Amino acid sequence: MGHQLYESWLLSVEPLMPEDEKMLHEHVETCQSCRDLFFAWQEVENLIREAPIAEPTPGFADRWQIRLENLAIEQKLRRQNLISWWFVSATIGAALLVLLVMVIVFFATVQTPFQVFVSGITFFAGLLALMSTLQVAFIPVLEVILTSIPPVIWFIVFVALGLSIILTTYSIRKYIFPRRVAL
Repeated sequence: MGHQLYESWLLSVEPLMPEDEKMLHEHVETCQSCRDLFFAWQEVENLIREAPIAEPTPGFADRWQIRLENLAIEQKLRRQNLISWWFVSATIGAALLVLLVMVIVFFATVQTPFQVFVSGITFFAGLLALMSTLQVAFIPVLEVILTSIPPVIWFIVFVALGLSIILTTYSIRKYIFPRRVAL
């Protein structure tokens, strides 16, 4: 005899029609396996009803909140890194495009490799002349400044400069990464 219908009725949480319930009781009285299933299911239901309700361990909500905050920070950092990489890539791309245009314009105006060589030598010679002029002009001024100001003042200036750099770095860090406290 097929037990599947009776087993599904035994394990069903929905109420049965009166005639179906009568058929189930008659079958359970005559069938040992269905009777065992009936009593076993009643024991399981009793265990479920009597089982204590599980509660989270102490501090669960705090740990969950911290985890969510850390996840939000990680996502923000990933987003900032992605934006940074896009910015760096766009900047490098723009610089390469400008360099390409400059190379094209340069080679459009220069017709022989000798002209390129002469232009390079002229550029470096002009650069060396500029550096020599700057050296002649600024070294005496620098010597006067260094000798006229006492070493104590230089020490104070460098300490103040170092402290201002540290303070600026700390302020920027606090502004960029503020601490959020959730109450």
